Amino acid sequence: MLRHHIIQYLLGNSRDFDLQYRVFNFYCLLGLVVSLLAAVSAYYLDLVNVIIYFLLIFSVFVLFCWYLSRFRHLFGLSTFLAISVLVFGITPGLWILNSGSTGGSQYFFIFWGILICSIYNGWARYTWLVTLFTVITALMYIEYYHPAMIVTYTSRSTRYFDVYTSNIVATLSITMIFIIYTNNYRREHEHVKKYAERLEKMALTDGLTGLFNHNHLHNCLKYEIYKAERYKRSLSLIMIDTDYFKKVNDTYGHPTGNLVLSQFVNILRSNTRTSDIIGRYGGDEFLIVCPETDLDGTISITEKLRTIVEAASFGSSGQIRMTISCGVTTWNGQTLSQIIEAVDQALYAAKKAGRNRVEIYACKTS
Repeated sequence: MLRHHIIQYLLGNSRDFDLQYRVFNFYCLLGLVVSLLAAVSAYYLDLVNVIIYFLLIFSVFVLFCWYLSRFRHLFGLSTFLAISVLVFGITPGLWILNSGSTGGSQYFFIFWGILICSIYNGWARYTWLVTLFTVITALMYIEYYHPAMIVTYTSRSTRYFDVYTSNIVATLSITMIFIIYTNNYRREHEHVKKYAERLEKMALTDGLTGLFNHNHLHNCLKYEIYKAERYKRSLSLIMIDTDYFKKVNDTYGHPTGNLVLSQFVNILRSNTRTSDIIGRYGGDEFLIVCPETDLDGTISITEKLRTIVEAASFGSSGQIRMTISCGVTTWNGQTLSQIIEAVDQALYAAKKAGRNRVEIYACKTS
């Protein structure tokens, strides 16, 4: 937790800072550390003093850019200053003061290119990349035709040490960049995946009960009718209405009514098969699609549900009793609308006959 807070303080949080600016803040701090270490190395390697001063000035500059980006939120200004100094100042400075093409500076130029690609998009990215390539080409030209302008190493061991450390630092820096982007990509991917799953669930289910909603029930029923017709299987429907449920809301309030519905749904889930498809058809009505179930089996399931609900207690303290009216029908070649109409007629008959009962309605073929 402490490490997370430190990282957020140094780089910024994902809410206020886009990934490219958090990466830029990381670059600035990395540049600060690398330039200070390089200045110390240059001192012990007995390099010319101008290199040491050059590195120290650069460390102050990247610290200033980090401050502008992290605390002043001047992203555009800080990135423009940093890339401008890198391309027009650091690149020629390292090349000329660090033995040109035979030194370790060229390893960092790859790092500059990755930095530009990480920060900029579109035309700005390509403009800066072309500018960097042009500066490097000009430096190669100067070194080839005016080699005396290049400050060389004082010894062979100094050169190898500088090339080695430059190679290691550049490689580690590039590796860390890819680690940051990979980790952020994975986090963003998981976030998008979970968000998509939530959207899919919202599109398919009822928000209160978690059951399938009206539209998805129709889609499921279409598919079950297709399977029943293709493979000559049984298919039955149960439509349930909670008797006088409006009185529960009027007497105890909607929060208690929602609790009662949730408890009722738990009874449905606990006393139906995993193959059965349960959904909230609308308001206080629920539809159960029973694949591969004949009329007698469906009536048995429905009577069981009616008896259990009648004996159950609902509400936070069990103060509410409830009954259900049920309509049952079975498929024998009808269309979707016809079988829905049939089970709705069966439910209507159950309510008309006094409620708390199961009624059957036979489909008529088209």
